[in-house]
Amino acid sequence: EKGFNAHLLNALRALEKMVQQKGELDEVKISVEGARLVALKEIAEHELQSIKKSHPVLVRLQSCQDVTDVATVLSKQSGRQDRISDLVEQWAKRYKAMQNRFLLQEPSIALHGVLLGIVKSSCVQKHLCLTAKYALKHGSIPYARCAMLKLQHRLSEAGRIRLPDEWWLTEAKVLWEDRRKDQAMRILCDLEEFLNEGDKSEKDRKLLAKVLKVNAEWLSVSRTERWAEIKQKMEWGLNLRKDTQMSCTNAFFKLAAFLDGMYCQDEEDRDAVKRKEVFITSRIQEMELAYKPLERAKNLTGDAKNDKKNLHYQLLRHREELKSLQEHEEHRQAFMLGAMDNYFAHLQIRGTQKRAVFRILQIWFENSTVDKVNKRLCERLDQMKSLTHNFAILVPQIVSRLDSDSKSNPEFQRALRCFLSRLLEARPDDTLLPLFAAKNETRCRQSSTEGVAGVSYKVNQDRIDAATQLLGSMVTQGLDLTTPDGRAERERREVVLRQTEALVDAYIELADFDIGVATSGPVKAKMQRIKWREEVSLVPVPTSQMGSKVAGFDNEWRFPGGITKPKLITCNGTDGTKHKQIVKGGDDQRCDAVTSQLFQVMGMLLRQDAACCRRQLNVRIYKVIPLHPLAGVLEFVDAISLRSILGDSGKQKGRKTLRDRFREGSTWEKYTNSAIIQMISQWDHKNNMKKRLEAFRDVMKNTEPVFHHYFLEQSWSAPAWFQRRLAYTRSVASISMAGFIVGLGDRHTSNTLLIEASSELLNIDLGIVFDQGRLLATPELVPFRLTREVVDGFGVAGTEGVFTRCCEETLRVLRDNKEDLLAIVDVLLHDPLMSWKMSTAKKAAENRRDRVGQGVESEMNSSIMGSVLEEEEKTADAKMVRKQVKDKLEGRHKSEHLGVEGQVKQLILDARSEEHLAAIYHGWSPWL
Repeated sequence: EKGFNAHLLNALRALEKMVQQKGELDEVKISVEGARLVALKEIAEHELQSIKKSHPVLVRLQSCQDVTDVATVLSKQSGRQDRISDLVEQWAKRYKAMQNRFLLQEPSIALHGVLLGIVKSSCVQKHLCLTAKYALKHGSIPYARCAMLKLQHRLSEAGRIRLPDEWWLTEAKVLWEDRRKDQAMRILCDLEEFLNEGDKSEKDRKLLAKVLKVNAEWLSVSRTERWAEIKQKMEWGLNLRKDTQMSCTNAFFKLAAFLDGMYCQDEEDRDAVKRKEVFITSRIQEMELAYKPLERAKNLTGDAKNDKKNLHYQLLRHREELKSLQEHEEHRQAFMLGAMDNYFAHLQIRGTQKRAVFRILQIWFENSTVDKVNKRLCERLDQMKSLTHNFAILVPQIVSRLDSDSKSNPEFQRALRCFLSRLLEARPDDTLLPLFAAKNETRCRQSSTEGVAGVSYKVNQDRIDAATQLLGSMVTQGLDLTTPDGRAERERREVVLRQTEALVDAYIELADFDIGVATSGPVKAKMQRIKWREEVSLVPVPTSQMGSKVAGFDNEWRFPGGITKPKLITCNGTDGTKHKQIVKGGDDQRCDAVTSQLFQVMGMLLRQDAACCRRQLNVRIYKVIPLHPLAGVLEFVDAISLRSILGDSGKQKGRKTLRDRFREGSTWEKYTNSAIIQMISQWDHKNNMKKRLEAFRDVMKNTEPVFHHYFLEQSWSAPAWFQRRLAYTRSVASISMAGFIVGLGDRHTSNTLLIEASSELLNIDLGIVFDQGRLLATPELVPFRLTREVVDGFGVAGTEGVFTRCCEETLRVLRDNKEDLLAIVDVLLHDPLMSWKMSTAKKAAENRRDRVGQGVESEMNSSIMGSVLEEEEKTADAKMVRKQVKDKLEGRHKSEHLGVEGQVKQLILDARSEEHLAAIYHGWSPWL
């Protein structure tokens, strides 16, 4: 029986006969129908769960239709070339619509080339250039290079000496990606020179704009020309794009990124430059005082004359040096303002680069004392009022910088309040809760929750007053109260403000309530009073991802477990949805919120990458909303902790855990978790590490991993089991790499959850970040949790195969987007409310967990507002943390610089090291 390719070959032969006028359309259709039946038979044989296997077959069916279309065109007697051109245009649209599917569509693309060759169409050259362009876009460099070689060969056969101008740009891009950068630069420079000669058409001017943009980008990478010339090319190309009405979104961002890079290149030496400038200024003043008497003196001879001459020379040299430093500072400020302007221009025309948002804020915060920056920001906001919604993700960091407007930096505070006022108008849902959290700073002192004694808070009354003032001005901000619409909007805003305040007060009342030993009870009075109808409620559910409005709450809370005694409640949406929430008191949730922000950006970067999209890689997060320094509300995720699956049954209220079920009656029956803790904890990790390691190895040798049974028991079919295991492996890879970059610690079995519906892993309790776990009394030396049980869930391949490959793809994306991640890290680290040093309170909280043992979850007092650290020390800590993150994103390991594959391999070795696992606190359960 003939296969698909045999039928397709027959169809192409029949098509060739049609071109020679020796065949009929029916011959082609018969062969195509045979190929189509083979493809349909393949689909019928696939299981319903394996939809992905049908994708190549669907491409084959599309190829059958393409052959039929070409044959139909040939059967017509007139207008063949025009109809072929229309088909090529349709194919080009299909290529453009490809979303990370180039390799899947490659057989279809190759078939199109063969079809055009058979019909001897002049469009074959255009098709080859399009093929090279889209292969390049999707990272298939060899395929792109092959297409360009075929194009050159066809043109040389046709007697043409060189490629058309627009195709040379594609050739240059292919060479650049093929690491033949000198050739690529030469082609681009020749093309630019040719396009600059004489008067050119609009088509040539558009091509010149593209050439200038690419050339400037390459020059900024290779640094073969001065920055002024590169900037000139970028601005020239940008102006050409404006003149020819081309899209400028990416061009604005590239110019902003270049200027930003010039601004940041001497960032580490900036303090030294300032000190040098101060020193030289003082030296000039001293020399001028010493030189004036010598200058007035007449008839100097001998040493006095030489002293005058030397002093004059040194004075001139120092003045030149000071002038050079001042010019350097002027250039730096020009780069800074140019970067801000172009980032804003990128956002104005609906640019999607989040780095623009992060860098605008960081440049502004770094230069908050520079009046030019504050004025420029206000001017831009006045010109582009619709832009403020882009900054909603960083509202907490903007609010944290509120202070009195009468202190040493009034211009910055005025700009800050103007910014927040615009955010209140554009995105009240994102802005109100952070402002109420700032307003409620003093309420943390009223907390009666156990565990906060001994923590001192320095409340910033100026920030409280500023937040209160902003909330009060929201009602009438930007409204014309003389019109009915203005008055109606004021009434609506009053309702929003009143309902949000009532909701926050209800959460705080419940958070501060000490439940004692109770495990459930009625919600407090303020929460019971919230019963809003759909047409009345204007406040969204804080933890909802879908924008559902608050209708009310269920009447009872439950205790889910934890040191700070959180309460689990259910918030009802006006659309009938129910949202489970955790209300916490006695624990600062701001660090968790910041870490969630970082994970959110990482997840966004993964979703934008082709290879990661194919593998469905993501960083799963949950929403965290701080309400005041010691209260917050968190999104509840329906998941089960690894401790509930693998811990002792005695802790699980009579339900046997997976490990205990397989332990009973086995050769390792005596190795309960309690017995293992006793075996390991008797040896101190500092003084008896050798014996502790021996005890750990004895446990590992005499016990067996059981986690792979979990997916077998939870799956109803083999495909479902495979999909669950695959989703689990991919999620472990992505959250491991993300956790490594942010230095996430405290990954014990209660803080690592498995989402039962999707089999994805989720990290909770994100208070120990930026490698603070290494500073604990019992340090965590592993980069992430990759114990034997975690690996057992991957299947027989272990860490090889899917896990390693997904780790590599995740880390590659994070490293490729280093600048984006460092931009948001810069904003988050310099938050004045946060301290990234392992404080005494945090260490005490960790020591309490050590004493309590693994029977309860760890609840960390994260960053403490008003820390005893001075501002300079906080800045030094932030710089140190930034350097740690940067080193990880650059692959630095000790004194080595590793590639992605080498870095992943080293991380897996470190995470599975028995020496590292044995040294960890036993409550972390390193044997699970």
